[in-house]
Amino acid sequence: MTITKINYFFFLGHKWAIKGYSWIFPMENKILKVGAGKTHIKSKDQEKTNQTTKKITEKIIDEYLKAKEYKIIDKHGGIIRYSIGLKDKFYHNKVVAVGDAVSAINPRGGEGIRYAMQTAELASKYICKYITTGENNFDEYQKKWRRKKLLKWKLSEYSGRRMYSRYTDIQVENRLQFFHKNFSTEDMIQSLFNFKYNKIFARVFQYGFLKLSFLFKKEKF
Repeated sequence: MTITKINYFFFLGHKWAIKGYSWIFPMENKILKVGAGKTHIKSKDQEKTNQTTKKITEKIIDEYLKAKEYKIIDKHGGIIRYSIGLKDKFYHNKVVAVGDAVSAINPRGGEGIRYAMQTAELASKYICKYITTGENNFDEYQKKWRRKKLLKWKLSEYSGRRMYSRYTDIQVENRLQFFHKNFSTEDMIQSLFNFKYNKIFARVFQYGFLKLSFLFKKEKF
């Protein structure tokens, strides 16, 4: 399935993505960024496919964009190692870790730039204190980051595991159709990248309550 936000395109399902999602972002005039991200969470059918993020990206260019004449001006990518539950070491032997090194990456959306900058800003306060006073309080840096982010990260981890590793294409399609009917594209983007689940939680709870109420009435009568 394709989700469109203005000129941004997100792809889910095995045709356009493998255990993750793919995208098309506009950059400059006549320049597009096309890419794919894949999780490495083990699942029952993950080893059965020979698809790679490169092949998926090429497929989007060939079959979705139908581009015949184009020039690739840049290629980049790599592997991000993520610690479930933010259990990385934040400080060791006067080395302070920030960004990817402490899993400051959205587990479901894969974005990390903003969170890397946030960890650096937080760590800088303890670094400055250490330089000026000699006080080593980097354990508090880790505790403060975890207090602020851990719940959101755990919800995102859980959601990502279900969406990318457990759902079939039909299940993905059904859930996205539900979200399209009940939420705006902006709500979905806010959920994916900014951990803003309030509207979605409220609507899902309301839907579940109404369904239970209907079942109860049906059983009663």
